[in-house]
Amino acid sequence: TIRRDNLVVLKQLNPRVPSGTSSGFRWPPASPSASPSTSTASASTRVRCACVERNHDGDPTMSSSSNSGWIDGNVSRETSDAIDNSNTHRNRHRKRFRRLRHVFKILFSRSSMRSAVPWDMSTIVQVVILWLVGFCLVGGIAIPIITSLFRLESAVVAPWKQAFFTVTVDILEMCVGLGILKACVMKYKPIERGLFPVRIAGKWPLVVMAASMCFPFVQHVANFSEVAVPVKQSLDLLPREIMSMSLLELFAQGIYIFWTTCMSPIWEEVLFRGFLIPSLCRYVPTMLSVLLSALIFALLHFSATRIVPLTLLGVLMGGVFTATNNLAAPVVLHGLWNVFAFMSAYAL
Repeated sequence: TIRRDNLVVLKQLNPRVPSGTSSGFRWPPASPSASPSTSTASASTRVRCACVERNHDGDPTMSSSSNSGWIDGNVSRETSDAIDNSNTHRNRHRKRFRRLRHVFKILFSRSSMRSAVPWDMSTIVQVVILWLVGFCLVGGIAIPIITSLFRLESAVVAPWKQAFFTVTVDILEMCVGLGILKACVMKYKPIERGLFPVRIAGKWPLVVMAASMCFPFVQHVANFSEVAVPVKQSLDLLPREIMSMSLLELFAQGIYIFWTTCMSPIWEEVLFRGFLIPSLCRYVPTMLSVLLSALIFALLHFSATRIVPLTLLGVLMGGVFTATNNLAAPVVLHGLWNVFAFMSAYAL
């Protein structure tokens, strides 16, 4: 069917009739070089079209009996091509609808990962609370000790001290987070159950590349949050005068960039995507588990200005993880985001 100006054209192929009929229609048309006798002797196919009109209720009805009749070869060929094009467009729309339905099924239904999770809600709550207590202890006890050790109380701090301070704090947080996770869930043998999946092969790099297109939007939200909630510049922000740095400062800068782009994404994605999302999928739909894990991810960074952008980033990485069921995808995406953040900071 072809919908054009509220008309539906129905094509009905008539069986072949002998030559010499009243219509004189031939299909396929005879070539110009063919003789009249040869053209007359060939069999023909006549196409009969009936036009129906949709009423106000949307039901097709025959408008009149005079709307049907035999049509010539040119019109039938155009009608046939239009019908084929319409079927092609319809098939494309059906494929798009199936893809969207698959995406909605992934986002708004409980994931298949929930069947592999052996622990219950009490273990999830225990791990999150211990993370909160452990990170608070790192911030309340370890950071003051490291601050006095690196002598960071002064107004002007050397860049290499800032870099080593940030890496040291991140290593302590990694030890606390992974240590708590291992103590609480390793007795269930999650690796043997297929949890924390990591695969190198597959099409997940395409998903990562598509998700990285959202980085400028997240950066724009981060810049707006910093303007809306102004705070004192933190110690983890490195200076932009790279060319004026000494060899020690460049070495510290390199260690800092390597750690934040290669090592930090690994343990953070193991905690917040590899553990939280499959655990929450056992009780809530996938989209809600992604949102909750992203919110916990943002809150445990203890930064008021970065709650909104980190939540958006957590949703992005959680969506990549649920779409690929591969922990390597959010790890790479997290590392790319840190590289993008460095480049954006130096470009300002």
